[in-house]
Amino acid sequence: AVEHINEKGGVLGRKVEAVIRDDAGNAATGATRAKELIEKEKVDMMAGGNLGHTTHAVHQQTAPKKMILMANAMSNEITSVPMFSKYTFHPDITMQSAGSVIGKYAAEKLGRRWYFLVADYAFGWACYNAFSSVLKQAKGENLGISAHPIGTADFSTYVGKIMAAQPEVLVVANAGKDQINAWKGLREFGAT
Repeated sequence: AVEHINEKGGVLGRKVEAVIRDDAGNAATGATRAKELIEKEKVDMMAGGNLGHTTHAVHQQTAPKKMILMANAMSNEITSVPMFSKYTFHPDITMQSAGSVIGKYAAEKLGRRWYFLVADYAFGWACYNAFSSVLKQAKGENLGISAHPIGTADFSTYVGKIMAAQPEVLVVANAGKDQINAWKGLREFGAT
């Protein structure tokens, strides 16, 4: 993208340069890297952040400086009060919007007896809140919730509870290796 923009003359006649830092999935590191980019690298704007907590930490550095932040994390709170800043943009889908659209479809087409398997941190609970509110509006039945810690390798205890509940819909709200391990466990027990 940088090459493409610069081939066309840059932005307002200025060449674009990408200065990249890794937050390592850690909020404190994200805040430190953002501060370095602002103070040492003198960047004009920031983009990125795949995790809500790291994006919030970067936002806390950019908002007071009135710096544009294109926040990519799927977090409802990034553009809501009290975090709101007219300099922070959130082009990504939020859990509330995902729950509203996907949840309504699931309730109408797949069934209204749901079970929830969620990662026990902000993302998982935001998903649960969004989807369970849709289920309540659809007058569905919440069969249960299993919250698991990050880094769970063996989901068999959770899968047993899920299968025993016999849900029509299973809402899985986790990511990365947790999601891979959850689906491996579910498939071993015959869940589709």
